[in-house]
Amino acid sequence: MRGASPGAADRPVDSMCADAGSSVGSPPMSTTHRNALIIIGIACLVGTAFGVSFTLALDRPKPHEVPAGIVVTPSTRQAAADLEAHTQGGLAFRPYPTTAAVEQALDQQLIYAGLVPSGAGAQLLVASAAGSSVAEVFERAAGTQIVVVDVRPLPDGDSSGLLPFYLTLAATVTGFVTMFQLRTHASRLSLRAWLLCVLSVAAITGGMLAILTGTVTGSQHGPLPVVWAALTAMIVVAALWASTMQVLAGPWTFIPTFVFLMVVGIPSSGGAVATSLLPAFYRFLARFVPSGAAVETIRDALYFRDTQDAEPIAVLAAWIVCLIAALLLAARLRGRTPGGQPYHPGRCTPPADPPRSCASRPSPHRGCPSPSVMPRSTSPTKERSSAWPGRSCRRRS
Repeated sequence: MRGASPGAADRPVDSMCADAGSSVGSPPMSTTHRNALIIIGIACLVGTAFGVSFTLALDRPKPHEVPAGIVVTPSTRQAAADLEAHTQGGLAFRPYPTTAAVEQALDQQLIYAGLVPSGAGAQLLVASAAGSSVAEVFERAAGTQIVVVDVRPLPDGDSSGLLPFYLTLAATVTGFVTMFQLRTHASRLSLRAWLLCVLSVAAITGGMLAILTGTVTGSQHGPLPVVWAALTAMIVVAALWASTMQVLAGPWTFIPTFVFLMVVGIPSSGGAVATSLLPAFYRFLARFVPSGAAVETIRDALYFRDTQDAEPIAVLAAWIVCLIAALLLAARLRGRTPGGQPYHPGRCTPPADPPRSCASRPSPHRGCPSPSVMPRSTSPTKERSSAWPGRSCRRRS
């Protein structure tokens, strides 16, 4: 037999096909091991960074120039000095003319607490709905010498004040995890269909979170449309960020997505610990990260519906506009969709795969070797025959 090793003619063709099928197309073991080690290393680093970030931001909250109001009298001045001493200078008092002015500032979330005269002493007004962690700091600093009154308490269904944080965390995870699943199971979606999926999952999940949370816990007393819109916007932002990273980073999308949304975004959101108690780095980011804007918008809708702040809403809207533009630009420059398919602007669907020749098409027989490894016969009649009666490893065109 020409080109065959000794003894090849005595081996069954089935075993030769199986050997060829197992050796063709499988990556070297060294490459597989290297990729596995890289993934393990990245997972360890990202997980450690997540834990360190949460620990630095939330483990030891400390007041940093927390805004507070004061109606200046001898008794309130002495109480302010005591509070400053207990918080190590972490308060920033602003003078107000009357107690009513201090209460109005608390309603508008301009201050977290206010010292007002009460008889011969002083009274400390707090608003736990604006930040339960800050209210606890003031209560510990006041001790038993100053009477503390909560003028804007939290409802019984959300006594810890963490509901906006939990909702924002759920919306964030839903957004980027859905994009990972789309790339795995629906990668051939066009960019237009991809964006439609983003909008659909955001609107449906945001509505379900807003409705079910209020129904189950009874803690959502704010306007439903605002909460729904905030959650929808947060899901859209997380999904668009993940989609843009899928275009730019390809198989390493998880790293920039998880680092930005979870390692940096969630600790600096001000949901678990008030912004004024965070370290300087996280305090700076809190006004700009989408998670911080979502937490503040939901908190305003739930507990301060009469004084809804427009700034966090504008931040979410700006993130959505910028990420849509970034995704379209990245897809055009890289020439691919988030699913990894070729991107052709103006087409609704990615082009079909080009026709392949008969030799490049996969064989219907599992383990069938290529023609170069098939034993050839010197006889023209035998060369046209096959080891499988009525079938051939080569598909006719």
